[in-house]
Amino acid sequence: MSQVKRLPVLVAPALYCLADEPALELEDYVRGGGHLVMTFRTGYADEEARARAEVAPGPLRALAGVRYLEYSTLLEPVPLHGLGKRDVARHWADGLELEGAEPLARYDHHHFGRWPAITRHRVGAGTVTYVGTLPGRELTAELFRRQRPAGLVTAESPQVTLHSAVNARGERLWFAHNWSDRESTVTLTARATEVTGRRQPLPPGPLRLAPFDVRVVK
Repeated sequence: MSQVKRLPVLVAPALYCLADEPALELEDYVRGGGHLVMTFRTGYADEEARARAEVAPGPLRALAGVRYLEYSTLLEPVPLHGLGKRDVARHWADGLELEGAEPLARYDHHHFGRWPAITRHRVGAGTVTYVGTLPGRELTAELFRRQRPAGLVTAESPQVTLHSAVNARGERLWFAHNWSDRESTVTLTARATEVTGRRQPLPPGPLRLAPFDVRVVK
């Protein structure tokens, strides 16, 4: 896991078997400014797949800012509300109890409604988002939209793609590709510098992409 510090967002999907050492590395990653998204079942067992004696999510409990004593499979979808979206929880529900985290979405249910389904916890310079269920597409898209680090946000166009990488100096580069024969834009959410072309400073706001254009900024 030595390379995770280079990632602005790290997802741990149902990381059921988790040894103590990688758990500490995840904590270092978050405290150093990383954004960790962890889902239900993460950290429940040790490296030998033995259920841990401590309260779930085990070694990540303090990092996530939540614990849970009750969980359940879901035979039918359960409505969710939060993040400005209404959606459904599918297949699984953790009954999250807050220990420093803030709720982002809750179950709309006579029993599970007492608990949040998705939480966020600020630790050091980073954040941890705990997803205690399998949300639908809309809520998932909104959740990851909020996880996007400062830099570029793509326009609502399927013809525009956005990728990022870190160069040898540790600078984050953003590559915006317009794959269509029509002009489009992306939005800069922070000050940046053009790497291609005139290498000019760019203020926050729209960045024009000509037809079949590629723009690289840092």
